[in-house]
Parts: sequence; structure tokens; C-alpha cells
Amino acid sequence: MLRKNTVFYIKNFFYFLTYLLSYKYFKILILLFVSTTYLNGYILSEKDIIVYKVINSYRIAKQILDISYREKIDPLIVTSVVVSESDGYKFAKSYLGATGLMQLMPITANYILSRTDSNLYKKLSLEPVYLYDEAINLSLGIIHLKAMYDFMGQNWEKALHVYNLSVSMYFNGRRNYKYVNDILKRVETWKKA
Repeated sequence: MLRKNTVFYIKNFFYFLTYLLSYKYFKILILLFVSTTYLNGYILSEKDIIVYKVINSYRIAKQILDISYREKIDPLIVTSVVVSESDGYKFAKSYLGATGLMQLMPITANYILSRTDSNLYKKLSLEPVYLYDEAINLSLGIIHLKAMYDFMGQNWEKALHVYNLSVSMYFNGRRNYKYVNDILKRVETWKKA
């Protein structure tokens, strides 16, 4: 007897649920709530939601967040750099040879890899096409950005100048204020929204 009652209630619950889901606006409301608050079972912070909205690729946005948190760097800065450098296009290549989402020069990538991962260093030395892989490019770019941030006394303005130009150009007086101001203004706008 108890078993029939339980089955009866479960069936009625699912009938009621399918009745509710038949309404178009109810589906939209649930979808909006779930997609902006939860993703893969995790509650997202405001920064995470901004990164997912700005970067049109779920995979790239997730990698930005994972690597940024692993390296203890603000994901909004990284996202803004990606937008400025490549606009989220992983096959971007500059006329100077900077490659991928973070627009790393192959020489810089090789230098970072020689100090962090010898196996990947050997692969990248033989096949520079690995630099187009978003996980490799983001990892190396974020490590490089974090190193420049620490090197320049944890000052984002100076670190972004060095990231964009190079250490030698920065200390020879070169600056790219438009690049740096665009990145920092974009981050401030995202934080206010």
C-alpha cells in the first residue's frame, strides 16, 4: 500500500512539472536563472559571469578562469588582455609574429617554457603551431603577464606596458597608453556593471 502511494505522488509530481514546463515563459525564466547563476554545478561569481559573457567560447572562458585562479591573477584583466590582443580569436597572428589569444611572441613562449615545462619546450621548438592551442597560449600568456606584474612592483599599468612592448622598450622610454588605458577602462566598466 505504501509503495503505491509513493509512486502515485512521484507520478503526479512529474505530471505537474511537465505541465509547468509546457509554458514558454516559465522555461525561459528557468533557463535564465540557471545559465547565469550555475554552470556545471558551481555557483559563479560576478567576475566569472562577466568572463563567460565577454568571451563567446565556453571552453576558452573556462580556461581563462581556471588558469587565472591557479596563477592568482584577476580573470577580468586576463579577459581584457585577450579582447585587446586577439578579440578572442585563437588563430590570430600579428605582423610581427605574435601568436594566439594572448599574442605571445614565439621567443617569449620558448623562454617561459624553458623555465617551466621542458617536454612542451621541446615540442614547441620543433612545431611552433602548438602556440595556437588555446590552453598552451593562455597558460604561457598568463604566466608571462603575472611575471611582468610582479616584476613591475605589482602595478598593472606598468605591467601592461611591458607585456605589450617588452622590458627593453619600456626601459628605453616607449609606452603604449592607448593599449593600457583600453584594458584598464574595460575592467573598470565590467566591475561597475
